[in-house]
Amino acid sequence: MAALYCKGGHILSVWCGFRRVSPNQRLFSMCVTSGKKRVNGVDLFYQQTGQGDHSVLLLPGALGSGQTDFGPQLEKLDKTRFTVVTWDPRGYGQSRPPDRDFPLDFFHRDAKDAIDLMQTLGFRHFSLLGWSDGGITALIAAALNPAVIKKMVVWGSNAYVSEQDLKIYNAIRDVSLWSERMRQPLEKMYGHQYFRETWERWVDGISQFAQNPKGNICRELLQLVVCPTLIVHGAKDPMVPSFHPEYLVQKIKGSRTTTEQALYGWWIIFSTAVTLVDTMPLSTLVLGDSSDTTANSLAQRLTKKTKKQVFVSYNLPMTDASLTLLVEKRIKKEMELHPDKF
Repeated sequence: MAALYCKGGHILSVWCGFRRVSPNQRLFSMCVTSGKKRVNGVDLFYQQTGQGDHSVLLLPGALGSGQTDFGPQLEKLDKTRFTVVTWDPRGYGQSRPPDRDFPLDFFHRDAKDAIDLMQTLGFRHFSLLGWSDGGITALIAAALNPAVIKKMVVWGSNAYVSEQDLKIYNAIRDVSLWSERMRQPLEKMYGHQYFRETWERWVDGISQFAQNPKGNICRELLQLVVCPTLIVHGAKDPMVPSFHPEYLVQKIKGSRTTTEQALYGWWIIFSTAVTLVDTMPLSTLVLGDSSDTTANSLAQRLTKKTKKQVFVSYNLPMTDASLTLLVEKRIKKEMELHPDKF
């Protein structure tokens, strides 16, 4: 079912799907509301789904949008536990016009836009999940709004720009050198010219921070972050050197970090708690090879056993099934011995 209606001068669209559930054959709604809200002089596009008590804002990376960066999370995160909101920052995705620009305060501007959008939507307390530029935006938003942010997860993010970073940015300036797989989603969303020109502006925009003392983006704000924070990093991430997450975890009090050995050899799985929707819980693959279902299956089985949402970071040899079973048995044994830890 789809509906389109006008509210408060803005067009809103609602897409609803229904799934038959057992054993009582009730219907479970999977509605996604999308629309635009006037915030700080700009019409910002957002998507919202779920009815859970824990509200979460998902912040996309450079030139990204809520749908392109977080489509699986919109679809599969447990809607009974979470209310999930994505947004397109000004100049990105469907938050155009205006065209995107990159003044020296563009991260702070995005942070204010994000907080003000959520409050316009009626959310007073919520968590942040941000990656790349969205992670930097989340760091600033959490630091400047400690009474608003519950928890935070960031990955692929940095608080300053180094000389090494400048070399990386300049190496990827020319989008014609990108693989077709990397270019295609952005060219489809923006068109070739806007994508190319905006990416070049982004490279110039992020590079300008190198002119600040110590390449500062938000160093001084990290000490103000008080919410529980998880910093995720891929050890072979080609865009973000490992010294960036190391710096973040040093400066954000009480934060934790997880580092994996391969960018495309590790997986993060959010598997929903057992509900009446399916006999087997759903799972969402954030990173990794979608043809390898081992991590999904493990997350689903553990979720079914614990009746809780499960987060799995997986980096085992894909060909060694016996090792995977051994790890699963050991996890289940630990659950039996220490149920209070799970």
